[in-house]
Amino acid sequence: MVDETRKIHITRKGQQFGPYPEDIAKQYLSEGKLQGSDLAWHAGADGWKPLEELLAGEEETKTAEPPPTPAPVPPTEAASDGPPPDTAVHISRDGEKHGPYKYETAKVHLEGGQLLPTDSAWHEGMDGWKPLGELYSQVVPGSTEQITATGGQSGVCTYTDVAEEELKQSQLMFVGIMMIVGCVWPLIFIGESMGSGWSFLGWILPGGLSNIDSKIYFLNFQAVSNFESALLLIGPLVIGITMVAMAKTTKDPVRCSVAMGLCLLLFIMQIGSNGVGSLFGGRFLVFFLGWLCLIMGCRARHMRPANLPAYIIALVGGGFICLFWLIPSDGGGVPLIDTFRDFKGNKIQAIAGLFFMGAQFAAAIICFTTTRSKSNNVVADKSSLSIKLLVGSILVLSGLFFADFAYDMFKGDTKFGDKLGAIVTVMLILIKLLAWFVGLLLILPITASDLLTRLMRR
Repeated sequence: MVDETRKIHITRKGQQFGPYPEDIAKQYLSEGKLQGSDLAWHAGADGWKPLEELLAGEEETKTAEPPPTPAPVPPTEAASDGPPPDTAVHISRDGEKHGPYKYETAKVHLEGGQLLPTDSAWHEGMDGWKPLGELYSQVVPGSTEQITATGGQSGVCTYTDVAEEELKQSQLMFVGIMMIVGCVWPLIFIGESMGSGWSFLGWILPGGLSNIDSKIYFLNFQAVSNFESALLLIGPLVIGITMVAMAKTTKDPVRCSVAMGLCLLLFIMQIGSNGVGSLFGGRFLVFFLGWLCLIMGCRARHMRPANLPAYIIALVGGGFICLFWLIPSDGGGVPLIDTFRDFKGNKIQAIAGLFFMGAQFAAAIICFTTTRSKSNNVVADKSSLSIKLLVGSILVLSGLFFADFAYDMFKGDTKFGDKLGAIVTVMLILIKLLAWFVGLLLILPITASDLLTRLMRR
């Protein structure tokens, strides 16, 4: 007979939930709050299995033990009861060290499910490592409230402090590397004949393509002719190098404040030299505000799912993104309508524009519908998806336009070698532009969200 009192432990993408009574777990599975693919375990089960499989008919084995916990060498200090709230608690899980956390902070994470009762714990005064659940014997770990709405709690985290810091470091370094690559990547011209298909690239070079004497052109260095051009072409390189250098050597709020300050200084000096229209002309300002707020808000919600300010910022970003497609362009048409009209012309470019618009609307709709009534795990996953859709829309748009260019080149009468050379050249230029401008656009929302999540920390 099945033991009705058995408790189901759940893990999804490294995040732990539960334990839940079996009937509650079945209810959450039917409601979609838990997924059949979630890994599940209960006392007596033979290891972790998909929840659907575990509930479908696995027989209970009373003598089975849970998966092994790490066994580091224990300290030899004498145990003491009731340590001060700021006592450092060290955590070990599967041989990986986490923390240290303050005693009260570790208790909150245990209650919220970010730390597990089976994690090994030690603090000064204990005579050895013991399960975290024994250290906080009065705490109910990962209660059923954790999977439902968490109200206005701003400190509920998706990651442990260590994992969150590693995520911030890696993303900041990645964006910095993108900007460095975008600045130092040369324009390499392959083939003797450029053909008519090159005309659309003239805008990225001073004076167009006619003034190029060499086949390798270092745009960010050779094109510097005055202070204004140096700001635009060399400034991002300085910011990228600074971000990479500070990612793992400096902690917040210093590293993000420096990167954000340099970026804002670059924008302000560029605007002062060439006017607001040089960077934020017309509808692009609306798109930039939407981009900034959506990524900032969603990234903060991914780390702090229940935070109200992050939710509001994400909503504002989604609103600006929708507005970008609804306000008339310089030609007088509404972009939402013009996108569908484009199908009368080039079909590939029309599909590219439709996907570009659709992905951004989808990102905004996800922000609107992922309310704080959702579980923390759902909010974190949906927020991450919204960011991927927004950034991915630019990458897919670029890829489809490149495919259209390659198709037109192969239809022409140019020699095959020149066709191939032109395609490779455009691909290298596209890599440079994407790394350069997308990296520059990501600096402010990433650094701003890092500072915001730091303010949310308890």
